[in-house]
Amino acid sequence: MPETYQDLQRSIVQQLQAGPDAGNITPSIIPIQNDYTSDSARCLTSIVFLPEDLAAEIWQAIIAPLAAIEPDHHYYEPAAMHVTIKNIRTVHDLPLFTPHEIERVDRLFQAIIPRHRPFVFSLEDLVAFPTSCALIGYCDERLQEVVQALDSGLRSIGVADNKQYVSDTIFFGNVTVCRYRRSPSRRFLEAVDRLKHTYRRELPVTILHLIICNSVCAPESRQIVSFYAMEEVEGNKSSGHNFFGSTR
Repeated sequence: MPETYQDLQRSIVQQLQAGPDAGNITPSIIPIQNDYTSDSARCLTSIVFLPEDLAAEIWQAIIAPLAAIEPDHHYYEPAAMHVTIKNIRTVHDLPLFTPHEIERVDRLFQAIIPRHRPFVFSLEDLVAFPTSCALIGYCDERLQEVVQALDSGLRSIGVADNKQYVSDTIFFGNVTVCRYRRSPSRRFLEAVDRLKHTYRRELPVTILHLIICNSVCAPESRQIVSFYAMEEVEGNKSSGHNFFGSTR
């Protein structure tokens, strides 16, 4: 029986979970830090914000039990929860992007994103990675279509994504719920394993935001450049601009 796109996504997640010691390609990761919230490094990226009710539910169902075991890690507040769709520039203390490049990316996204179909992430499988813990979002090839179109477009305007990935054809979503401040204990990892299949919800993706933020998307670090509605989203404008006004 042919593998589905979700089967391929699960295989990629397993490679990432195994880490570089398993001989896998090493992707770009956020290293363990002591203070994520005050981190002055910034990235340029496109994301999907989680609805407030869904984010609050994830906090209660997943984050609260983990924080009760090891409260010293960085746990994402509901306002910071998101799924990254397409990175443009990874976090760096001197931003690796200019205002002119932001404008070019914005114009590109206005041209590409409204031509692509909305899709739905199935949020499930809580997974512990080497430096973080995340709820994985699986979906169909519509994610692949929009990511590859944006990748190609970014290269064409000279602002290619500088992040390294395990695959350039298989993509998945994730809601990072925790970033470690030290190596997690066995008790913490056992709790992650117990919670792995206890939560499952759907996240419709209809609007993407282009933002500047630090490594944990802390609201105080966040600047929204613009937003873009995918095709056939009734009642929404195709794009809009805050240009560094509101943080959400």
